[in-house]
Amino acid sequence: MVKKVSIRRSKSKSKKVVYNKDATDGVRGWEKVKPHSVGDRRKIMYQCGPKCFGDPKNLKYPVCPAHISKPSECGPDCKGLLAAYIRSRQWKRRSISKKVKKSAERLGCQWTKGKAKRRSKSKTRK
Repeated sequence: MVKKVSIRRSKSKSKKVVYNKDATDGVRGWEKVKPHSVGDRRKIMYQCGPKCFGDPKNLKYPVCPAHISKPSECGPDCKGLLAAYIRSRQWKRRSISKKVKKSAERLGCQWTKGKAKRRSKSKTRK
């Protein structure tokens, strides 16, 4: 799903960014659509509820994009989930990283599908 998001630079200028929600290129592009301010995070919490945060009590680790026009568009984003997972692992917040990874697996994000591990051939002794 390709979605155009307007980013406010100043009152007179705004830039349109093409953001591909299902892209597999890591967290590239999440910086532009994430909720930056506490006001954005409160707005998302009011519109969408706690499913948009890894730590909803403190409004930390957002996983939904900031600019949501309809409540039907509410929902976690694979890039946001990956960003929250990486950040929670950096800060050693194990419970949050588990929660985020589980919701990413339910959503079917590409980054949760690890590569198949190769089995090494066991050498037999003669």
